[in-house]
Amino acid sequence: MDIREFEKNKYYYGKLLTVTDFEIEQQYYAKKAKLTNRIMFGVGIISGLQVTRINDTQFAVESGVAIDYDGNMILIPIPLTITLSNLSGYLYDGPVHESFYICLRYKEKEKDIVESTNSHVSSKFNDTTYNRVVESYDLHLQQGLNNEDFSTKKVKQSKKAKIDRHFDQSLSEMIQHNGQNCICLAKIDIERKEKSGIRSQEYNIEQVELVPFQQYVYNHDLLKSIAAQREVVPKPVSNDNFTVSSVVKAIDSNSKHEVDVLYDKHKRNFEFEFGVPKEILKESAATTGVLDIELKSNLFVEGFISEEISHGLGLGVVYLDTAIEKKDNWLMDEPSSIVYYGDSDVFTKTDDEIDLKNYSVGCILYPEKGTFKIGVKYHGAKKGDNLRVRWWAIKAKEDK
Repeated sequence: MDIREFEKNKYYYGKLLTVTDFEIEQQYYAKKAKLTNRIMFGVGIISGLQVTRINDTQFAVESGVAIDYDGNMILIPIPLTITLSNLSGYLYDGPVHESFYICLRYKEKEKDIVESTNSHVSSKFNDTTYNRVVESYDLHLQQGLNNEDFSTKKVKQSKKAKIDRHFDQSLSEMIQHNGQNCICLAKIDIERKEKSGIRSQEYNIEQVELVPFQQYVYNHDLLKSIAAQREVVPKPVSNDNFTVSSVVKAIDSNSKHEVDVLYDKHKRNFEFEFGVPKEILKESAATTGVLDIELKSNLFVEGFISEEISHGLGLGVVYLDTAIEKKDNWLMDEPSSIVYYGDSDVFTKTDDEIDLKNYSVGCILYPEKGTFKIGVKYHGAKKGDNLRVRWWAIKAKEDK
């Protein structure tokens, strides 16, 4: 992968755009996308692309997506049925029993021939060119591959490969590889046909081994799903050649997420061990405010409903509480002398008796708006009196 500074056009009125300008515009976004694919997601199969033997000479490839070592996204949009002899790399002069590797490579091809007119020269120099570039793929056969052909820079590490070592690498170390810029979908064992003791160039497919070099992209959704189980997963996700299991353990809340991989040669099992930091609880949050109400009747039971009030704790369910404030002086900038919680009638015929009789206060919450309303029903009030309702909103602790 060629890593250079990203360059893009600067536009201004009257700018003459040439082919070079448009190419730079395309390359700016293409190079960013490739770098993102390579360093954030990795290399390998994202989904699909499984190879299945159909008969002695044919196999099928599922539709799917992969990312190569240059960050190119390779798409096979529809399932394929392929005859072995139609692939490049098919012919060889080797043993009767041999192994081939079915490899997938990114490829661009041009299409849509159009007439190219150069306005600066005579029309007799007009030529044809291609009008489109299609991002495609190439399937071919290779021999003699091994893990070293697809490995990146080796980092000295213990038997348990800690994920932290990944972040210690430089950019060039992260993206370099050993030369094979393709995805190996399967290893197929073949047998050469023989007729009357004469070797032919036709072969039978005997066995198919899927993704022999484990070129997979473990995306965020997959890892999150595995970690959420919080227990050993006894059911293996595997093919006939190896099994995969995973276990999740709780680690210190200040630690980073860990991923360890162990391989048991005898059981042919890969075990993924995920270390997930313990949950951290957020502190509760609270807000408060006041609502001043002018009473309007002294004859009948009257009510008041406020406009929507923002409690300032964001969306979701919060706890609301209210109280009535009694003031010696009804100037609203003066502090309250007494605050009544609940039913103030219990203080009737005491020194703390409130003038307002038979009142009730209620609230209605709108969790999806982050707002609420206050409603008051009162009786026995004097017209023109003022009432102050103090409210509190509390949001409980929640998982981080």
